[in-house]
Amino acid sequence: MNVQFSLLGPVRAWRSPAELDIGSSRQRAILALLLVRANQLVSVGDMVELLWGQDPPGSAVNTIHKYIGAIRRLLEPGLEARAGGRWLTRHGGAYRLAADESMSDLIAFRRMVKDAGLAAAEGRPADALDLLLEAVALRRGACGEDLDLRGRNRDYFTAVDQEYIAALARAADAALASAQPSRILPLLRQAAFSEPLNESLQARLMLVLAATGQQASALSHYQVVRERLNDELGVDPGAEMRAAQSKVLRQEFPAAAVREPAGLAATPGPTRPSPGSASGPAPLVSPAQLPADLPAFAGREPELSQLSGLLHLGEIAGTVAIGALIRAYAMELSERSDTDADRHEAQARLLHHYLHSSYAVCSGTGAGGSRRATHDSFP
Repeated sequence: MNVQFSLLGPVRAWRSPAELDIGSSRQRAILALLLVRANQLVSVGDMVELLWGQDPPGSAVNTIHKYIGAIRRLLEPGLEARAGGRWLTRHGGAYRLAADESMSDLIAFRRMVKDAGLAAAEGRPADALDLLLEAVALRRGACGEDLDLRGRNRDYFTAVDQEYIAALARAADAALASAQPSRILPLLRQAAFSEPLNESLQARLMLVLAATGQQASALSHYQVVRERLNDELGVDPGAEMRAAQSKVLRQEFPAAAVREPAGLAATPGPTRPSPGSASGPAPLVSPAQLPADLPAFAGREPELSQLSGLLHLGEIAGTVAIGALIRAYAMELSERSDTDADRHEAQARLLHHYLHSSYAVCSGTGAGGSRRATHDSFP
């Protein structure tokens, strides 16, 4: 059979190089169900429910058989009426469509995702990223997005959309592990926008933003998601979001992953000979590590008062990072201090940490050490 089907978006079919007419919307829905459950038995009852829900007409079964015959002739143009086909076969009260990755973009997608998992398990994140990007590029929209689907079998189509989201999350992990975060950032932005309450996806977007030198945007995005979760669900960010925020604040992502965003040229700095090499200078690496916390801290009441006042400013002298850092300071302080003694200790340690973080972001000496945070760095 030389027919190719696309299910990752509107249902379409080709017999190279021409696109095929696959019939009415209901016939396309039956074909889509056979494809999304390829190589499995699909009962006539499931097909009836998919088209009419719990209120089918008396002619529903005969209509299904008519659609099956048309699909068989689509697969095998020379097939006679009422003849059994080679690819779409009947098994009692059910039908099975035999398909492989050369026929179905969904099967090809799943094969590449599986291969990417093997590559990641073998310590080859760059190869995993290549495979995952190739897989997600097959998608042109929601699975079967042009169809009117009813009943419980709609869940098969929803599950395919969630497979796409999961593949993007794995691609983000591979991009971070292979120091190529910019390759996944555009797709990750789109997916995070379409799944605003998916904390796992939002956390990865924060990490990828930070890894591409956009720490201020990452922290601002945390606040946006936090407010949305509170407004729509009445909950605070979960452990995955909080862990991502902590990593961004402490710049705990691979230093090699930080790259200049497209369109901004890196400014060359002074050089020195590389260790063990008599020729060829190596670039100096700007320090990007925060000082250790102070073991003791006393006083600083004016500074603490000033910092608390800044909570209402939102934005300071051309940078959007400070507002996010100060809010994070206040939140973390309230979570850590239960007594007056605890509060004093927490103030000492957290004020020390967040002031240095603020300076690092505003002066451009955060991870990567070359870029000032601006309004342009928002997602």
